[in-house]
Amino acid sequence: MFKSMIIDIKTMLLEQNIHEENWDNLIILDACRYDFFEKTYSEYLNGKLEKRLSKGSNTGEWLVKTFPNKYDYTYFSANPYINSHGISLKKCHKNYDKYSWNAIDHFFKIIDVWEFGWNDEHSTIHPKEVNKAYLSNKKTKKSIIHYIQPHYPFLSYKGIFYPRYTVKVAQEGWFNFLIKNVFNKHSRTVIWKKILKTINPKYELDQLEQLYLQLGIEKLLYYYEDNLRIVMTYVAKLIENIDGVTIITADHGEAFGDAGVWGHPSERHIPVLLEVPWFKVSK
Repeated sequence: MFKSMIIDIKTMLLEQNIHEENWDNLIILDACRYDFFEKTYSEYLNGKLEKRLSKGSNTGEWLVKTFPNKYDYTYFSANPYINSHGISLKKCHKNYDKYSWNAIDHFFKIIDVWEFGWNDEHSTIHPKEVNKAYLSNKKTKKSIIHYIQPHYPFLSYKGIFYPRYTVKVAQEGWFNFLIKNVFNKHSRTVIWKKILKTINPKYELDQLEQLYLQLGIEKLLYYYEDNLRIVMTYVAKLIENIDGVTIITADHGEAFGDAGVWGHPSERHIPVLLEVPWFKVSK
């Protein structure tokens, strides 16, 4: 079924061919779904929106397939996978074992916003740090400006994790809890993973799955959208101060239980992970 889904969307959509497009500034919103961007962008910017097909379902796969050669771009990166320290993807994350791709081999210059712009309070890089980095550096090349939002952590979420599912189980009993949730597209894979984790403590849940168990799907999607709105506020501010053709796109999308997928694992080619915005800004 998944194979037929990807064939269908490939026949309908243009692929995200970054190097063949006309742009001076390319803004990357990390893990930005097309449908959420389409819903919110007009409150912040004017321009033309198209839907494109990303080359990867997460950042690592996207980088390897999108930037196979050396490019004359300056990369402002809030994502540590694109770094100037010579740290390859396989050293950055255990899930990237087969990716020897190294950012220094592919870009003219890399500005490590992820390093000097880290915010302890939010445990991420605030978009204002990306703006400051871009505006304080002289630009002589095409610029890629990579914000980490709307990717988790969520800037407006101030809560802490607690095992919400155990409270629900205590109230409803295991049988009723499972029957109620097993047919819910958001819940079914998470619940079974939780059972597996009780058997094998080393079994890991995606961060979004953990937050889902705590908050429920409505609040989780609220915080994701709010993260997008926050970064769009800063993108709009940046665009007021830059010249040339500016395009906004994403490396990949985000899954919230869609087709049994959470987060954005490698090579899971489902629509919500591959369909991304391609937005040409009009001033």
